[in-house]
Amino acid sequence: MTLKILQVGGVVGGTALVLQIVFPEIPVPAWSYIVAISVSLIIYRGSYRPIEKVSLILIGLFTVLTLISVVALQFTPLRTLASGIYECGRKGACTLGKC
Repeated sequence: MTLKILQVGGVVGGTALVLQIVFPEIPVPAWSYIVAISVSLIIYRGSYRPIEKVSLILIGLFTVLTLISVVALQFTPLRTLASGIYECGRKGACTLGKC
């Protein structure tokens, strides 16, 4: 239970830090309270389904964009870097790109 409390505190604190970067006029402790109360109300009311849907869409977009980036990388000069990593992996240990 103690670890769960620490985990939740870390998530709330991390979110508060990001919000403070975006809105620097509001201090981090105030953001921590705002985040904790907002999340508590969302969970209490059971209205987190829209958040789940948006999260699912964002995960799907991230996956698709990552795959597109991997394919697009093959048409740039950096593709030789990727092939060098593959070759070093086949030969064994590799130091700073030199096999």
